Amino acid sequence: MRIYRVKDPYKGIAIFDPYTIAVILALKEKGEGNIGDINRAASKYAEMQPATTTRKLDALYKYGIVDMKQIERAKGWIEKRFTLTEKGKLLAEALTKSLPGVE
Repeated sequence: MRIYRVKDPYKGIAIFDPYTIAVILALKEKGEGNIGDINRAASKYAEMQPATTTRKLDALYKYGIVDMKQIERAKGWIEKRFTLTEKGKLLAEALTKSLPGVE
């Protein structure tokens, strides 16, 4: 994992890298999804493992860019479903407008 020296009030910017951007764009397209759904959608932009997608979603959740619902699908099996928050939607829209090849 790469370490960035970001000043405390701005620690949130340290989460952004190509994989994080791919996850945000995938969620913008899908609207909602579990880790597998988002990983498959993000493969349009970057090749990453589900574990990487999980780490990126955790960081985005920590900084209020995605929201997470936990749904019990069966006894002992909890599915996490993610959506963009309002802040996340603004960010996704800005990325869509500013990145070449993204619509």
